[in-house]
Amino acid sequence: MTLQVVVRRRPRLKVYLRALPVTAESPKDAQLERRSAFGEAATEAKGKRGLAPDGLPWAAHHVKERLRGTEAPRELRVVRVPKWREELEGFRLALELLRRLAAPRASQRSPPKSYT
Repeated sequence: MTLQVVVRRRPRLKVYLRALPVTAESPKDAQLERRSAFGEAATEAKGKRGLAPDGLPWAAHHVKERLRGTEAPRELRVVRVPKWREELEGFRLALELLRRLAAPRASQRSPPKSYT
């Protein structure tokens, strides 16, 4: 497990260790897509000086304008299944197996009653 040092300066100095997030070394596809979009938007400010009309630096202004209301494509998102649903699925499979084992075989079934 890799650790990282965290330094917080407000409200008072605080230094501690924590585990490095898994996505720091191997980011998900959606994170990669968002990071590249962020970088492309920020490079539009290349060569501009001063502040944009909204008071932000030009790079921040372009990122804000270009990425407002956008999100990673749905196919890149990781869908996390809740733990209880995984366990429920396991029980469902076990019950289906028991049902098949307990069901009488076709040779053991009684013939259908005729309606005469």
